[in-house]
Amino acid sequence: MAIEGWSFGGYLSLRTASKYPDDYKAVVSIAPVADWRLYDNIYSEKYMGFPAENAEGYDNTSVLKYLPDIQASIFLAYGTADDNVRIQNSMAIIRNCIDNEKDIRTLVFPNDNHSLAGHRSRIYLMRNMFQFLEEKLKWFSEFSHLSCQVYFDFQKKIIFARLFARMLELVDKHVSGACVFTDMRVRV
Repeated sequence: MAIEGWSFGGYLSLRTASKYPDDYKAVVSIAPVADWRLYDNIYSEKYMGFPAENAEGYDNTSVLKYLPDIQASIFLAYGTADDNVRIQNSMAIIRNCIDNEKDIRTLVFPNDNHSLAGHRSRIYLMRNMFQFLEEKLKWFSEFSHLSCQVYFDFQKKIIFARLFARMLELVDKHVSGACVFTDMRVRV
């Protein structure tokens, strides 16, 4: 089974795979928050208080604490000009994966922001994400070409959610695996 998420969804996908390590073969995490100390302090402090006053809360909600528990392969993508989830989050995840000898594939988008909407960036991201999923989930190849074809048809404004609805219909045949998606938003 695989799990995918973007932004907070990327955080959730990593946390979920760490909580249920035996259930996932692949994790796709795009522009994830690694540690709430590295996120927008207005948002973080609104819900968690100041880091100095709630160090334990920040420690316990950091993905970095739980990354060693992940057994799945990780696909991490981020933009270097992300002003929402800053690059330090992805750097911390990469360093943690290296230190713990985790299988991680990293895709960096120079000068792209949080939406990875740079020239051809989204297409490149999706192509690489599907290749990663095909490699990690052997049955995925039966319909990954269909998924890519649908997603890349921007002119007809086909929505990403339709793509995954169709994928999930096809996945029903495969009891041994499924895809779980934590964040279905799309910015086209």
